[in-house]
Amino acid sequence: DALKRAMPSAGATTLRPSPLPHRRHPALEVNSGLPVNGYIGLRISVFRNAVVPPDAEAFLVLTERVPAGSEGSPIARQVVRGAAGPISLVGLATRHELIHRFAMALPETAQPERLAAAGWLQTAQGAVIAAAQSDAADCTDAPRHGPGKPGQ
Repeated sequence: DALKRAMPSAGATTLRPSPLPHRRHPALEVNSGLPVNGYIGLRISVFRNAVVPPDAEAFLVLTERVPAGSEGSPIARQVVRGAAGPISLVGLATRHELIHRFAMALPETAQPERLAAAGWLQTAQGAVIAAAQSDAADCTDAPRHGPGKPGQ
């Protein structure tokens, strides 16, 4: 029985949800920019308002969201198209927020309208302590502006 669970059939998909503790304020935020000249900008922000162990590291990935029923998959899935990490959080000890920015090359077969960023914080032992994901629309929408007139 264990062998069957360890090696599912070729058509089987295994989903393993792992709930994270709910925090009042996020310890992590990820964003993605618009694709430009074959590259896309990604940003990961880590906040000190939550307890982050000193040995924690961050990871950031560019994903392509593939809807259910497309490309031969009966379920929705996310395909990793690029990765950055482990990312050091040493500077977080003396600051409220630590921001890392990356430019990733777009794979030739990627569909920009389906791209998004995802990131997580984990301890040296591999325990995930926070996770976040951007909206796929971050990559393709026009620039967003806060209150006031655009460009202010």
